[in-house]
Amino acid sequence: MNAATTTRPPPTPDAAPAYRGRRDVYKVRGRMVTADGLPVLDRKAVAELLGLEPKSISQYLFESRPGGRYEHHPFPAPDDRIGRAPWWRPERADEIREWAANRPGQGAGGGRPRRSS
Repeated sequence: MNAATTTRPPPTPDAAPAYRGRRDVYKVRGRMVTADGLPVLDRKAVAELLGLEPKSISQYLFESRPGGRYEHHPFPAPDDRIGRAPWWRPERADEIREWAANRPGQGAGGGRPRRSS
């Protein structure tokens, strides 16, 4: 049976839409993300703030866990999560910028010692 011949039952009028509560909590209006009606910084907004890709923010959060590269200089923890998506209050933008300016760069933390002559 192909997709053109399959039929689905009509939706029941009393069925609630999926994720109804989530839409009330997390709305995207243009590029403004809100939680409970207040603007917040999502992962994409934080990435744009630092001039990075959103995946980098996820990696920084992951590496800030115990045993990670940034364990001793952790990325600012999100204020909350909506599902699995982290968000920060806009007032914390300076804190996030400061973390990025002071984070250890490539090669920080040692490595093989240099030969002494």
